[in-house]
Amino acid sequence: MSRPDHDGCHGAAMLFLTHCLGEGREALPVVKAYVASLQRVVDSTLHYNPLDLQPLRVAQKKLAECYFGSGQPDEALRLMRSVYTDGLRIFGPSSEDTFNAAEQLAGFLIRASDEGFFEAKTLLRKHLPSARRTLAPDAEARIKLAKMYAVTIYIHADQSDTCRDDRFEAVSILEKIVRVQRRKKGPNHPSTKHTQSILDEFRQKNARCYP
Repeated sequence: MSRPDHDGCHGAAMLFLTHCLGEGREALPVVKAYVASLQRVVDSTLHYNPLDLQPLRVAQKKLAECYFGSGQPDEALRLMRSVYTDGLRIFGPSSEDTFNAAEQLAGFLIRASDEGFFEAKTLLRKHLPSARRTLAPDAEARIKLAKMYAVTIYIHADQSDTCRDDRFEAVSILEKIVRVQRRKKGPNHPSTKHTQSILDEFRQKNARCYP
């Protein structure tokens, strides 16, 4: 007999399995079952806030990664679009849940195809002004959204060999993020070092292209 969805031991066991199996075809049925169980818990909750959705959002992103790993990018995009539209419907355009979902959807869009860059750029531009108005500069959702936007516009400009302004805007955004991360997390934190490495790469490219 299966355990009820609200059973904490059952949830912990499913989570352990999803980590052990990785992000490919073998993990897909297990992660799908885990997402379905979490979705049932959420659906049975009359009133919830974004924190209540956190375990489900993490599992849904894991499922999208599994779809990609098993050669099903369309399914990954379908899922992440659904996550984004659900957040938009439930919490509105200016919630951290919506900002996080937009950032994650943009990441999957640019991984899926070259055509996804334009949609990703449009999506991020839609939410970035609101994130800047409503969240503190060191809020993680704001940082992730801005970082994804900077990477998206730079790579798109690099691939199309146009949009000089986008290249320098991306560098400017990353410089601000690094300053915030250094102040909040320190220069040796993995997040700070990751942003710094992207910034260094983009600066070097700009120096070569625009000496």
